[in-house]
Amino acid sequence: MRAITIQQPWPWAVLNGHLDYLMEPFAPKARGYFLIHAGLGWNWELESWLMENIDQPIPPGLPQGRIVAYAKLIGMRAKPEHGPMAHGRMIFRITDITEIPHVVMVGRRGLWPVPRQLQPQIVIPAHVRLKLLSYPGDET
Repeated sequence: MRAITIQQPWPWAVLNGHLDYLMEPFAPKARGYFLIHAGLGWNWELESWLMENIDQPIPPGLPQGRIVAYAKLIGMRAKPEHGPMAHGRMIFRITDITEIPHVVMVGRRGLWPVPRQLQPQIVIPAHVRLKLLSYPGDET
């Protein structure tokens, strides 16, 4: 199973319906479900954009350094023309964004394999677990 680390407030924004995409500098070949890991960093540029474009304050104390959700990658597009941080990254179109009980975990850039010993702690429906992105060599 694979996860992607993104900085807050991006996980909060997708979980609350303010955004239905992620922006990353890479393009995975596979489509399907993946886990969302809220990284320890904070994306100030996105926070500023959200404060200007949504009518809801960003709550304090958002979870960081943990798996917080799963989503389904349904497509990609290069070079965004507008929106937060529109400077040539890949847009990951996502759907079925669902919060799960949080699991503390160290993340990293890119789509990374979740360590085998931590996978039992991740509570997700069986039909999603079977469809989580994985690649040959992942510890699944």
